[in-house]
Formats: sequence, structure tokens, C-alpha cells
Amino acid sequence: MSLSDSDEDNSVSNILSIFKRDLKIKMKKWADDVYSEIDDMVKSLHNEVKEIKNEQKQMNARITKLERELKASTELKTSVSKIETKERRTEKKLEEIEENGKHTRNLMRSNNLVIFGLPEIPNENLEREIIEMVNGV
Repeated sequence: MSLSDSDEDNSVSNILSIFKRDLKIKMKKWADDVYSEIDDMVKSLHNEVKEIKNEQKQMNARITKLERELKASTELKTSVSKIETKERRTEKKLEEIEENGKHTRNLMRSNNLVIFGLPEIPNENLEREIIEMVNGV
């Protein structure tokens, strides 16, 4: 059974038509799959970008907090330094006052008379006792 040229042409044409239709279906499926993969990738990238932005906001908040703490620490160091300077000046003044007090006590003692062997009696009139002692000599 031999096919005529026209039958062969129809057969080839039919085969080509079927092949073309199958190719279109497969190409459409392939394109749909590629678009679906691209869409999934875009969604994934979008989520990653969101996460990165969120992490960046958190890092910015941490940096801002650290900057405030650093500023407070610097201000605290300045305050401590001022207090230490005042403390040194106060200690120096205190030493001067103590030295002046010693000097003043020594000056006050320079006109005093120390008597040994005379017992101390509570509520005594020391001036009268000394006058009596000197008059008795």
C-alpha cells in the first residue's frame, strides 16, 4: 500500500501540525515553569530584602543607643574629672587649714605656762590657785 504524494503531504502536514501543537504545549509549560521559578525567586529575594532592612533598622537603633551611651559616658568622665580636680583643691586647702591650725595652736601655747606636779581638780579656779601658789612662795 503505497501512499500518494498528496496523502504523504497530508500525513507529513498532520505530523507537523501535531508536532507544532505538542511543541507549543511543551513550550507554554516550560515558560510557565520558568515564570513560576522566577516569581518564587523574586518573592524569596523580596523576603530577604525585608529581613535585611529589618536587621538594618535594629542595627541603627543599637548604634543610636550606643552613641547616646558613649555621649553619656564622655559627659560622666568629664564630670568625674571636674570632681577629682575639686577634690584635689579641697584636699590642698584642708592641708593648709590643718597646717595653719597647728601653727595657731603652737602660737597659742607659746604664751602658756606648764606646771608639773600640780593635780587637776574638776571645776577648780586655776587662776586663783596659781596666784595663791605664787604668793605662797
